Amino acid sequence: MKRPVGALLSLLAVTIAFVLPSLSARAAEPIKIGFYGPLTGPLAVACLPAKRAVELAVKQVNEKGGVLGRPIEVIYADTKFDNNESIRIVNRFIRSDKVAAVLGDFTSTGTMATLSITQRANIPHMDYNANSTAITNSGYNHIFRLVVNSHQLYSGLASYAQKKLGVKRVAIMGWDDDFGRANVDAFTKYQKTSKAFEIVALEWYNVNTKEFKGLLSKVLAQKPDSIILTGAIGDSALIVKQARELGYQGMFLGDGGQSILPFRNIAGPSADGTVVATQYVPHYYKNPLAVAFDKQWAEMKYESDPWSSHAYDAFMLLLDAVQRAGTTDGPKVIAALRATKDWQGVTGTTNFYPDGDVEKPVFMQKWVDGKLTPLEPVQAPFRN
Repeated sequence: MKRPVGALLSLLAVTIAFVLPSLSARAAEPIKIGFYGPLTGPLAVACLPAKRAVELAVKQVNEKGGVLGRPIEVIYADTKFDNNESIRIVNRFIRSDKVAAVLGDFTSTGTMATLSITQRANIPHMDYNANSTAITNSGYNHIFRLVVNSHQLYSGLASYAQKKLGVKRVAIMGWDDDFGRANVDAFTKYQKTSKAFEIVALEWYNVNTKEFKGLLSKVLAQKPDSIILTGAIGDSALIVKQARELGYQGMFLGDGGQSILPFRNIAGPSADGTVVATQYVPHYYKNPLAVAFDKQWAEMKYESDPWSSHAYDAFMLLLDAVQRAGTTDGPKVIAALRATKDWQGVTGTTNFYPDGDVEKPVFMQKWVDGKLTPLEPVQAPFRN
């Protein structure tokens, strides 16, 4: 029996009403990415700018229609500076949230604790801050980082200290975790190779140390002409301040953790003269993405810093790789990241070594009258 045309049209309309929303929902299913780091605690002052930069990137990308026709959703998680929490978070990202990739951890120890988890899931692991050489020496092929590693950073610092600053007697304040030990290892490796200066003292301290005068008294008894800072923001600033209070008049040399205003705010005028090796100089690059980021960041009333810029680039490069791969399939995105060639971002031109390390120079800067002044870029003597 033939059905009336009107009935058939009604049935078709009902079918379309049910099917199209389902298809649309699937088409608009967000691409999920997990971001994790110490959003509270002593490192929050550096990790929160990284989070804000990713939030800005998400807004910009979604306003332009997302990637592969899908919106981007980032799931943020606070590790509380606890490796066990990092492990729980990344397991949740993969098992429950079904993320396509992760950004993190902020710390080297947190990253090392979670690499095997993301490797088993076969998804890209992008790091925006951790710089221990152990990360890219792990043998995993899914890890990429946007910052130069500790050996690049501290061998560049050591080379500059020898050739441009003429240091002869060096003391090292060693932050006792993976990050600090890697920094100390790089500096001492350069010294052993070059024989250009003498390391007269090496004192290790716990990450939560606030009182340094006992250790510093031992260090200053060796009459160093320079003290190497290998830790984070607050501890390094306290070392500088307390050493000056003890009468030390020599140089301080450090890295990116001593390159932002919170370091100067804690150390006060004692910070002036500190030379730091950094991964990035604000406003140095003038490509379209860098100019747009600098403009928007300034409009948001934020100070430029290495953490926001590298997190922004890590996120944008990851999405660029998804676009080039044409899919969120982990192995294909990893292959696209590995094939990255001369990608232009806020932190300059990005290419990767086969192990996932980035090819970039080290920038030397100096605190002068409360402001960080660029000196020059240098090529690191080694990276492993």
